[in-house]
Amino acid sequence: MKRKTIYAWPIIFFTLFASCSTDNVSKLKEEKGMNTEGIPTAVSKENKKYPDNAYLLNPFNLFYEKSDMHVMLYFTGHPKYESIEALICDETANDIRVIITRHDQTQIDYMNDKEKVDRLKRSGTNRETYYTQIDYRKDSCKSGSDNEQVDFKLVCAGKPSKKYAGLTNPEGHSATTSMPIMYRDLSTLASTESRIAIDGIKYAIPVLVHVPVFFTGMKGYYSENYKMGIIRAGESDSEIIQNPVDYMVGEKWVYKTSAGLREYTISKVEDNHITITGLNETLTGLLIEDNIGILEITISSPDDESFMCISFDTPLFNNSDSGTETGFSIAIDEHADLITGMIKYESKTDCQEYQLIPSEPEWAQSRKMDITVNQHHHSINWRCKI
Repeated sequence: MKRKTIYAWPIIFFTLFASCSTDNVSKLKEEKGMNTEGIPTAVSKENKKYPDNAYLLNPFNLFYEKSDMHVMLYFTGHPKYESIEALICDETANDIRVIITRHDQTQIDYMNDKEKVDRLKRSGTNRETYYTQIDYRKDSCKSGSDNEQVDFKLVCAGKPSKKYAGLTNPEGHSATTSMPIMYRDLSTLASTESRIAIDGIKYAIPVLVHVPVFFTGMKGYYSENYKMGIIRAGESDSEIIQNPVDYMVGEKWVYKTSAGLREYTISKVEDNHITITGLNETLTGLLIEDNIGILEITISSPDDESFMCISFDTPLFNNSDSGTETGFSIAIDEHADLITGMIKYESKTDCQEYQLIPSEPEWAQSRKMDITVNQHHHSINWRCKI
């Protein structure tokens, strides 16, 4: 009889004390190229809505991070919850995020990085988020939510591989608060040895794959090199306190927000191309008759080793009076066209409107986003709904 090989991989354990308290970007551009067909040779200055450049440069509320590991278990029978997951940076136990999903698909975040929690709450997102102490190790797993004791154990069914990796379908999770783009480099399913118990009551983990005698994989995942980008819904107010006098290197847009100052600096102008940089953000586009047409918006992980990029088939002139539409695509690192679709946009009197309409993959179609930017002098109200 042939001996079955059992792969022993790390089992993640954590205790959650719940309480309510760009070089890579350039490489991708070179490979993908920029489609500038159909762009007018000039945009009329009379069509420009804000002659003093006082408008919202990037209309998307973006978030991106890379985690060493992601663990998740689904379960049935609990009156409130259906899954628990955690994103872990293995080099430090000071960057852990635990996500609990309710049956209505809303989610609760628990983080042990207070600065991240404060930043998220000030960003205008509607997501329920709490700061809490989390004790983390690799040989046991206990967590608590609403003063409930949760015992969590995930045992891998096999060696993490590309078979179960790739773009992740978020199903209905956080359906009204975000568009998540999650990519797993390596992943494997949970084995039958995995378990979940809350207040001493065990809950069943559904079987996802069953090949009699050979293999059983439960509905749970262990992933390595987990990359997550998010386009968030919500509402926020800001004030433009500085804008470029001219489109020259060093000129800035400075926005005052509840999260502090948000700056974008012109870092490169060459021919009719312009590059604008912010904190972990890079915008590239065309400069035609003092109008900026955005071609790409890139957001990098804090360590600058990974990135998510939204690119447009033709430039998005968000300061022009003409309404139009163009295709968009979203990439993570070298993985292009993970999500594709159409964006419609129009500038009205003191108002910008955008519709982000995903078409592929099919699950993304339910995440259409309507973005409205109302402006009064230098005050901006931004709203995004799904």
